[in-house]
Amino acid sequence: MSGYVSGIMPVYTNVYVHMSKYYTNKQVREVLNVSQSTIDRTLSKMNIKIRRFGIKGRPRYLALDIHSFMEFNKSFNQCTQKEKQEVRELLISA
Repeated sequence: MSGYVSGIMPVYTNVYVHMSKYYTNKQVREVLNVSQSTIDRTLSKMNIKIRRFGIKGRPRYLALDIHSFMEFNKSFNQCTQKEKQEVRELLISA
């Protein structure tokens, strides 16, 4: 069970899909293969909610939102049940 911390799936940096519930800015850059300035410019168009944990928390992005936007060009909440299942399977199978 090495690599697991209290039920959180490990993050593999050399793999296309990171097995984490939330992505950091660095992980989003790796997954989308873009620069930080491109992320800042396009996130508002992508309709992906930025989450912050704590008062001065760094931004985190829901992995389901990122991958559903890549697959279906919409946020996870806007996807149909079938599309949501496909995104979940994509993240599990990685």
